[in-house]
Amino acid sequence: MLKVIQNKNIRICIHSGEIPSTLFIERLIEGLAKENIHILLTGYIKKRKQYPKNIKVRGYTVKWSKLWLFLRMRILFLFRKSDWKKLKSIRQQNKNLNTLSKKLNWHIKTMPIIWYKPDVFHLQWVKNIDDWMFLQKFNIKIVTSLRGAQINYSPIASPEVKNNYLKTFPKIDGFHCVSKAICVEGNKYGANNDRCKVVYSGLDLSYLTYKTRKNNSENNNEISLLSVGRPHWKKGYMYAIDACNILKKQGLNFKYEIIGGAYEEHLFQIHQLNLTKHITLREKLPFEKVMKKIQDIDLLLLPSIEEGIANVVLEAMALGTPVISTDCEGMKEVIKDGVNGWLIPIRDPKAIANKITEISKLPIEEINTITQNARNYIEKIHAKDQMVSEMIDFYNQVLYKKD
Repeated sequence: MLKVIQNKNIRICIHSGEIPSTLFIERLIEGLAKENIHILLTGYIKKRKQYPKNIKVRGYTVKWSKLWLFLRMRILFLFRKSDWKKLKSIRQQNKNLNTLSKKLNWHIKTMPIIWYKPDVFHLQWVKNIDDWMFLQKFNIKIVTSLRGAQINYSPIASPEVKNNYLKTFPKIDGFHCVSKAICVEGNKYGANNDRCKVVYSGLDLSYLTYKTRKNNSENNNEISLLSVGRPHWKKGYMYAIDACNILKKQGLNFKYEIIGGAYEEHLFQIHQLNLTKHITLREKLPFEKVMKKIQDIDLLLLPSIEEGIANVVLEAMALGTPVISTDCEGMKEVIKDGVNGWLIPIRDPKAIANKITEISKLPIEEINTITQNARNYIEKIHAKDQMVSEMIDFYNQVLYKKD
């Protein structure tokens, strides 16, 4: 795509599934609001949150609030009869809306968007893109984010999802990709490069203070390791646990904590390998507590098999915590081995163990050089202001792109 002059008078609707949404969406809408861009945020309201005045929230909660919203929007549509007739016709043609409840829910989700008439509709989760393609009939541009599981393995696991992607991707106006590797995956289903833009996640660095490392003699040279993420198979925790077994046999003094929950398989594996004194599994923690833990430990470990670009790695790099990551997909775009962190092969417990042992022997000055390189990289590539500017540019590219 060609660069265009940024027009900040555009109207954006972001459908995030849940409100509040992911860190990326929350940082994005707050950044857009500071640029005086008007935003409509739609989705299921999981928790009430105070947003800036130029962010309108049109979400839904319990049935009674849905009914009230429906009645209110029906009155408003008395002033937009042509749009109402078009929306009604689209609903009647949708064979999946075969009950009164489904019809009501569909109107509740769609009418605020049609009334707002955004220039761009941004869908965070691409898996549901087929439900929203009708918005193009109202001259609304459709963009979606390509990220993680929904592009990496959902279309592989589900033929229905794959067919929906093959049908809809050639018609979508723009794709926001969280990494170059994700773009390549999108290409397989018709997301051509001329409609794709890589915009990396941006961090609010004012809340992430860089901290130099110190020798850990006060902890009897015990190495503290941490992983953060839900206990999904793609996170590769089983290989990290096997690596801990190797470290134990080698006599390394270490503690490993996994924050995000536990699978029975992980608990069984830890018990079977007699690692209960070395490994702790914890449920999810608030963001602030996770950041404190990351800053206090010696090494952050990302043993994932598949990953876009993990926010937790970016946050650790910003905080000055050394990072070991597998070379899965998007992580190769972030970590330069031996420069701002370390890369290891996927599914390789021995490589994990060897790298941890190697780093434990490095002089603290060398560790701090690597973590300073990591912080410099984050400031250059992953600052929040840059992310917001590039997303505004992306929306404008979609709006003013010549066919």
